[in-house]
Amino acid sequence: MTAEMVREKKYQSRAFLLLPLVFNTGNVVGLAVGGLLADPVVNLAWLFGPKGVWNIGGYEQGVAWMRAFPFALPTIFNACVLFCSLCLAVFGLRETMPGWTGREDVGLRAWAAVKRTARRIFQGRAAGYSALETSDSNTSELSLLSLPSITSTPETSTRPPPKLSITSRSIYTRRVLTTILSFALFPLHNSAFMNLFPIFLSTPPSPDPPSSPISFTGGLGLPASQIGLYLSTSSIYGILIQMLIYPRIHTRLRTLRTYRLALSLFPLPYLLVPYLALLPPSLHIPSLILLLLLQVSARTFAIPSSIILLTNAAAAPHHLSAVHGVGNMANALARALGPIVGGAAFAWGLEHRLVGFAWWVWVAGISIVGLAWSFVLNEEEEEEGGLEKRR
Repeated sequence: MTAEMVREKKYQSRAFLLLPLVFNTGNVVGLAVGGLLADPVVNLAWLFGPKGVWNIGGYEQGVAWMRAFPFALPTIFNACVLFCSLCLAVFGLRETMPGWTGREDVGLRAWAAVKRTARRIFQGRAAGYSALETSDSNTSELSLLSLPSITSTPETSTRPPPKLSITSRSIYTRRVLTTILSFALFPLHNSAFMNLFPIFLSTPPSPDPPSSPISFTGGLGLPASQIGLYLSTSSIYGILIQMLIYPRIHTRLRTLRTYRLALSLFPLPYLLVPYLALLPPSLHIPSLILLLLLQVSARTFAIPSSIILLTNAAAAPHHLSAVHGVGNMANALARALGPIVGGAAFAWGLEHRLVGFAWWVWVAGISIVGLAWSFVLNEEEEEEGGLEKRR
């Protein structure tokens, strides 16, 4: 939908930047709210504890059902947020697909009826006497006639969309297929990192010295609260560079070169993460933060750039839904596969005193493949006009 709403290419970077920006913001807020609402009898004792305001039943140990289900409140909160998102989608979004933009939308009609009813209720209460307009009615009629009709829609908006199946071969050009593969390679290693990094940080350190530069085991043994703090802080850092740095870099380098720059940053932290276990304790935290911020920087630059590349790969506007549908399906499959393979490789490495096996072979290996594959991508999207020329 973002691709169909943003027609001018010069605004694409800022428009697609909103997606990871909102994601990172939600990640920070979600971690904080989830931690606060979990086990509310303890964390929110003034509300749900023995003397809490909402302990209406007067239970000695706090609200009974919250003691029995300490993680129910965060899930209820999530359900409420998802319901609000559903309402916004049904009552607030317009169809953006070419050929369908002028069609009637039941959700928008229902929301307009609700607003009219509310306006009548509240304005009716404040109704009173007022002076009549002294201007000539003909002037009003002329002014109305001079305005363009708000109900008229361009011919192109009411034209039925071309009949095109998601399996139509005309959609999947070489450029589309290569971009979709790159779109899937990125989450394959990024999701593995997001899964393995907290596990590695919480793994107890090994008392045995390393037998070689690659044969060693153990982690940092950090508590979960400290790990959560670092991850939340890195998300805040991601928000800042998304707003302040990415637009400038994208303006200077354009989409494909920005994407390649981001992919070139991934292998270094992936290769160095296991060696945190060999550093003295005084260097654990500074080195950890440095590698984490490097990975977050790469991720922040890669996400919007990959979406723009996928959008510009579509040969026609009515191909966008199929291209993004298949692209996101491949992306989701990679996000599911990355942690599974990475977790199995990490477990095997711990058993064989090769804690870096998953990092070097799987995570870093996939990131290097993704970087190499980015040089196969077509640079046509760097030309002025892009998808706009094909509209």
